[in-house]
Amino acid sequence: MKRVLLALGILTIAGFSPATAQVSEVTDMVIRELAAQAEGLAAQAENLAAQATGLVTQAESLAAWERELAAKEAYLAALPIPQPPPLPPPQVLPQVAAEQQPVHITIHNYIIVPDDPPAEPRERPTRQNRRPQERPPEAPVVWQQPVVTPPPPPVVTVHPPAEVHHPVPAIVVLPRLPNADSNRVYRIQVGAFQHDGTLEDAQTRLAATGFPWTAEQRGDLVALIVENVHSTQMNNRIRSLASAGFRQVWIWEPQQP
Repeated sequence: MKRVLLALGILTIAGFSPATAQVSEVTDMVIRELAAQAEGLAAQAENLAAQATGLVTQAESLAAWERELAAKEAYLAALPIPQPPPLPPPQVLPQVAAEQQPVHITIHNYIIVPDDPPAEPRERPTRQNRRPQERPPEAPVVWQQPVVTPPPPPVVTVHPPAEVHHPVPAIVVLPRLPNADSNRVYRIQVGAFQHDGTLEDAQTRLAATGFPWTAEQRGDLVALIVENVHSTQMNNRIRSLASAGFRQVWIWEPQQP
């Protein structure tokens, strides 16, 4: 309200009449500002009222807790306090009179035997001179060294070493494994390879076995063949080829030895 009057006074001093349009606009602006301030104050009043309500609720909770605590204290005060059992009266020992003398008790733990009647004196025989009996000479003590029997030599049992069987990789034999008693000489082909790196690898592995071998050109392929394999050596040669990494071999018709 003071701000409205102040605004009207300023307008009057400046030479404006309250009836002019400018005074009306200023008055409306002041009224809107006052209304906004009134709304802000109303919101603050509501916040204060809510805080007051919360404080009242807390005060009521605190009062209820105090009443509950007082009730528990009254209940504990009403409970009977257990009393400890009374102590037994002190034991009074009887006093010994000063004129009373101690009593000595003697206990005899032996038996008294009555004396025998005096015995009649006996005549002692006259001792005759006797020749002392000669003792036979003692045999000399001869020390003998004890005989020590040496212990028997220990028995050592030597077991032969166990045979170690190494697993042989699987290998396919085509067309079949020949009879070892056929007494013939065979050729074993370990494969046919191209010039793409596999041929060099197969030649290296075949040369590591130490067997005599040859290489035959068959079109675009090169066949590697182990020469002069006797029928009695066939099993060992095939085992060695399997250990070298070959998984399939061909046995050609035998040649006359």
